[in-house]
Amino acid sequence: MVNMLKLRVMTALVLAAAIVSAILWLETRWLGLVLGAVILLGAWEWGGLSGLHKPAARTAYVAGMALLAAGASLLPGTALFTLGCVWWLLVSLRILRGRPPAQLGGGISTGWLLAGPITLLPAYIAILYLHGSNASSALFLLYAMCIVWVADIGAYFTGRRWGKHPLAPAISPGKTWEGVAGALVLVTVYGLLGGWWFGPSPGAATLLVVLVVAAGGVSVVGDLFESLLKRAAQRKDSGNLLPGHGGVLDRIDSLTAAMPVFTLGALGLQWIEGGAAAA
Repeated sequence: MVNMLKLRVMTALVLAAAIVSAILWLETRWLGLVLGAVILLGAWEWGGLSGLHKPAARTAYVAGMALLAAGASLLPGTALFTLGCVWWLLVSLRILRGRPPAQLGGGISTGWLLAGPITLLPAYIAILYLHGSNASSALFLLYAMCIVWVADIGAYFTGRRWGKHPLAPAISPGKTWEGVAGALVLVTVYGLLGGWWFGPSPGAATLLVVLVVAAGGVSVVGDLFESLLKRAAQRKDSGNLLPGHGGVLDRIDSLTAAMPVFTLGALGLQWIEGGAAAA
């Protein structure tokens, strides 16, 4: 147990250093290539979980994902992020129903395969949009991505200490409503710090706090959705690429939900501030 914990911590530190370095030092186009590789690794795992067990079939799925990513980069950001938000609203309704997923039983699920691009690509474009938006965008992107990690920390410690009421026992028995409450409390504090640092006006700072809490809340849905897929595939982890952590999807599941929501909200904040300045 101790060795596994050390392995998880070491892997997490290496990943954190790599992520921070890439965001701060790479130009957006190069970050797009690095992040694109991560998304395609996630697509490889998604295809396997959805029933594509033959390497040739999974390779074709990954190639299709790459083509869709190239096409998505040409779409208006607002349209793609809105699609992402609508998608996660529908997923939230599915999660709230609390029903266990149908087992794939070794077969191929067309529905899950189609869900892959809608889940992965809006987050990919959202991260690149935030990174390339202005001179201070790298720090703002880091701030946005840390929402997920802050929410995870709040949920983990609160859930372990006070967790009694299961959130979605048919999908992920370990998550509790108390953990979600702890996540939202810690995210609210984090949002207040962000509002003080990034908010150009008191009104914008308040809206940023609301946006951070919304992104933190939906990040839980992203985590549960991947758990739903793994339950259907009867798998504990999405892969074994990351020692002590599982696969790529196991690490980016919450980001896939949080980033489109946060980015669309950030665009709304820019529009509000622009209108206020013009007035």
